Amino acid sequence: RLDLAVGAVSLFSATATLALAEAIGHGDRGAMPIWPDLVTVDDRIVGRSLVESAAAGDRTSYVILGADVDVRTLHDTSHGTGDLNVMIAAFLNALDKWSAAYAAYR
Repeated sequence: RLDLAVGAVSLFSATATLALAEAIGHGDRGAMPIWPDLVTVDDRIVGRSLVESAAAGDRTSYVILGADVDVRTLHDTSHGTGDLNVMIAAFLNALDKWSAAYAAYR
C-alpha cells in the first residue's frame, strides 16, 4: 500500500492502463494503451482503467485500481476468445509489476 499524495493519483492510475494493455496483449492481440485510461485493439476501444480514491488531508486514505473490459469487442478483434481467468490473472500480475515500478520511480 503506497502512501500517495492526492496530486499523484492521476499519474499512479496510469499503472492500471499499462497493466490492462499488457494483460489484453497476451497471446496474439496487439493492445495499445491510450492515455489516460483507454486500451485499444485494432483501433477499437476494448477496455478502460478505473480509479477510485479518497483524500485524507493532502494524502490518500485509499486508492482502488480496476478495469472494465468490453468482452464482446475484445472477442471481435481477436481470433477467438481466450480464457478470461488467464487475462484477469495477467492483469493482476501486471498491476503488481507496474505499481512496484511506480513505487521505485517516485
